[in-house]
Amino acid sequence: ETRIVGQITKIVCKPSNITYSIKAENETLLLSSKDFQSLAITTFVDDGGEVGCTSDLSGSNVVASYRATPAAKAGASRGQLIALEFVPATFRFINIDAEPTPPTPTYVAEETSTTEIPADIEDQRRTMMTKAISDNLRKPAAGEKRFLGQIERTECTSKAIFYHLRSGDQAFQLSVSSPELLFIRGFTPEIRDLQLGCGMKAIELPVIFIYRQSTDAKAKVVGELLSLEFVPKSFRLDP
Repeated sequence: ETRIVGQITKIVCKPSNITYSIKAENETLLLSSKDFQSLAITTFVDDGGEVGCTSDLSGSNVVASYRATPAAKAGASRGQLIALEFVPATFRFINIDAEPTPPTPTYVAEETSTTEIPADIEDQRRTMMTKAISDNLRKPAAGEKRFLGQIERTECTSKAIFYHLRSGDQAFQLSVSSPELLFIRGFTPEIRDLQLGCGMKAIELPVIFIYRQSTDAKAKVVGELLSLEFVPKSFRLDP
């Protein structure tokens, strides 16, 4: 796999695939994916992670991981996009060989404090992380509902993809008729190897999902799935 840092200047959705124009430091290259569900998307900034056909990501810095296509022709896709990581504008890869040699360290002997770190420091850190995630979660609009749960399985038909999710003792069967419009984002590095698509089995990774409820009370499908946001296992969703 190859990784580059740059900005996604254009996304083109076609029936056969999705292409991404990515402007790196020294070149602009074209990458492709079958759909958005197959991408592992992680965000380390407040304003990144929404990837779709109409998304404007030209102002976001991303690390794109892709599997290169051997002997790709000029103007064609250079490879299959596997993952996108939204990173700060100051992010860069470090070339160890090019880094200056650090100065010889000077060691100073001093008395080390034996004071223990307060036990509530970890709780404070977890609280701050939870608040940061909560502040950046997609908010449900009128007519939409949001739950914290897990994906139990997926199945595909010629008409739609169906996600079976569970939140506590509630089970949901939700449909996705246009996969390219499904909003997917990750707030945990555990999604790096996660592949979304047909035939998924149960995964233990918590996910916050939003759906628009069906108007047909007798339908097996509860509604249309609008977003999936993966969060750490310690995360709790406020009512």
